[in-house]
Amino acid sequence: LQGFRATTMDDLKRNERLAWGSPAEVRDALIGLGEALGSNVLLVQFNQGAMPHRMFMDQLQRFARDVLPEVQRHVVTRVEVA
Repeated sequence: LQGFRATTMDDLKRNERLAWGSPAEVRDALIGLGEALGSNVLLVQFNQGAMPHRMFMDQLQRFARDVLPEVQRHVVTRVEVA
């Protein structure tokens, strides 16, 4: 837990598994992750943390409206074989 408390915004920005920012940034991050993994299926997890419930619900609705449709339309067509 102490290690997490020492996490900075720069640490979060460097984490390739976190998708956050504007809807376009989140969309691009999720599509990029799908491409990197060669997967058309992604499991996303939302963490409310200390965010007020209404704000959290607004963010979920914004994701569903502004991000999810474009991610769902994207099709990974190339999968690298190592």
